Amino acid sequence: MKWKSFKTIPSDREVLIAYGTVKDGPQGHAIVRQLGHRWISRDDNAYPYMDWTIIGWMDLPPFPEV
Repeated sequence: MKWKSFKTIPSDREVLIAYGTVKDGPQGHAIVRQLGHRWISRDDNAYPYMDWTIIGWMDLPPFPEV
């Protein structure tokens, strides 16, 4: 899988994002969904927020069947 531009992020499903700052680059990752004009993670963090911005996104990887 490959990271994609924030401009192409779909608003109809959860996706995996890399977030960070413009100055320092990627700092972490989260699974998010769109709520209004923000992207909200499963632990209720909002992106973009203050200095944090979304660097890129990708679809959630498939999970193996058990």
